[in-house]
Amino acid sequence: MAFKLHEWNETDFTGGCLAYLNKAYEVAVFEGLQETHTVSFKYPMKDEKAELIKENRIVSVEGQAYRITLVKRDYSGSRIMTVKANRIFYDDALHHHLPTIGNDTDVTKSTIGVDPYDVIKLAIADTKFELIPDSELKEMGMTRIGADGVKIDFYPTDKINTYDVIQNVIEAYGRGEIYYDNYRFAVVERIGKDNGVRMSIKKNMTSLSVERNTQELTTRLYMYGKDDLTISSVNGGKPYIDSKEGIEKYGIREAYRDYSDYDDPEKLKAFGEWDLKGEGNEFRLDRPQLTITGDVVDLSKLAEYGDFYKISLGDTVHVFEDNIEHKQRIVSMTYYPYSAKQPSVTIGQPTLANAYYHAWYMGKLIKTIQKNSGRANKLKTSYFHGTVNSTQNPVRSDNKQLLLDGDLLSIKDSKRIRIRIGNYNGEFVFIIYDVKGNKAVYLNEDGEAVFSGTIETMQDCIIQGMLRVGMAGNNTKGIEFYGDTYSSQSECYAKMLPYVDVGGELKGINIEGGLWLNGYYVANENQIGDLRKRIALLEEKINELKNSLK
Repeated sequence: MAFKLHEWNETDFTGGCLAYLNKAYEVAVFEGLQETHTVSFKYPMKDEKAELIKENRIVSVEGQAYRITLVKRDYSGSRIMTVKANRIFYDDALHHHLPTIGNDTDVTKSTIGVDPYDVIKLAIADTKFELIPDSELKEMGMTRIGADGVKIDFYPTDKINTYDVIQNVIEAYGRGEIYYDNYRFAVVERIGKDNGVRMSIKKNMTSLSVERNTQELTTRLYMYGKDDLTISSVNGGKPYIDSKEGIEKYGIREAYRDYSDYDDPEKLKAFGEWDLKGEGNEFRLDRPQLTITGDVVDLSKLAEYGDFYKISLGDTVHVFEDNIEHKQRIVSMTYYPYSAKQPSVTIGQPTLANAYYHAWYMGKLIKTIQKNSGRANKLKTSYFHGTVNSTQNPVRSDNKQLLLDGDLLSIKDSKRIRIRIGNYNGEFVFIIYDVKGNKAVYLNEDGEAVFSGTIETMQDCIIQGMLRVGMAGNNTKGIEFYGDTYSSQSECYAKMLPYVDVGGELKGINIEGGLWLNGYYVANENQIGDLRKRIALLEEKINELKNSLK
């Protein structure tokens, strides 16, 4: 098919176009499982069509569209234009901003157990993007993620784009690859097939390089979930799993992986077993990373072979290294649709692809931190899910007057601490300090309370048990009462004082302000004093009478 140029807003690439770029040369299409698909080419600036080639316009190669992202014009020497374009799905999805996703929708109101495609549908709503139906995928030998009922945990987020939402879904699902057909796409378990294609230096490869890398090889894997959860409870007390096959070949090589989203030890173990030694896992840790590169003779162009030897990204091929057969996938390829140059392929587990993925992941993490940073680049933790370790990461307010450090919360004024709540010097307490730093209110873990000021209540109080008032030291003051309803005075006052002799024996109760019994006024303070004198005189007469009768 011809190499075409389209306007920036074109959506149909099967018909007409702005121009046929028949003078383009060195047209190279790159495809990778974990990388952006691109096309690059050169074009002579002296050609009249060169002025039509502008940034943001679209070129199509064999019916697949790419948006121009880079145009370099060299005005010296040969006056050549160098152009690079990204697959249109990637570029347009990357530039479709979503202020928020999952915060106010029925689909993701519950973040646990969401169909991955339901999230993707939210991300492409009101766009040009269209999901390829399951029936069509089945005809191509592919299955979308989540078709088997497997759900994901998707946490609402904001300030994101459609492409990153899809990558987040893939990450949450644990696997997945994007199949592109212009604005139509699907996120599938895997792209490509195993057509039985054989490849060897003797048959259809002009170059062959085989690399084995054991840097990441692991035969014993420790797994940690949420809050450092281990699998010991479901794994016979052992926090790790072994690859018997790997240990026999390479000995014990230990490593660990964090699965911080999981709080179920069974699920944690299942994920670890898949990563370490899962059958069908092309990136299992108990085997060396195998990377095969080479240039391939496209035998499919020869009538004697036909489509049998046609290869595509994601296909499983059988590569023969002398007498060793490697059954691996094509993870990236570069081909030249308008020249006789042979395509080059990378098969297996390429370092480049992995590096790209990790670069994307780290870039996403950095962007997440940046967009969720508030004033002075302080992190807005409301956008993150999980547990913040307050011992490792103390929480402090902007004015530095509140501090949560470990299991102790402290609040201070401009000079000193005024409140402490939590574990203080090995005891769980609640303390309020006055302006001088003295304990105004102190409540310990045994329920004992100390108040250094006045206690006031505006409601009736019921006190159960024993009430002790003024029992500390020699400053005994007893109990004071205010607001007597039987008095016409604006403020009525009464005081009860314990009456103690020099030896410490309680003799009685002094009542200041008069005596009331059953709601009746009995005597005022002066009358009570007279009554005491009369009682004293009566006691004297009784004693005299006793003496006279002897």
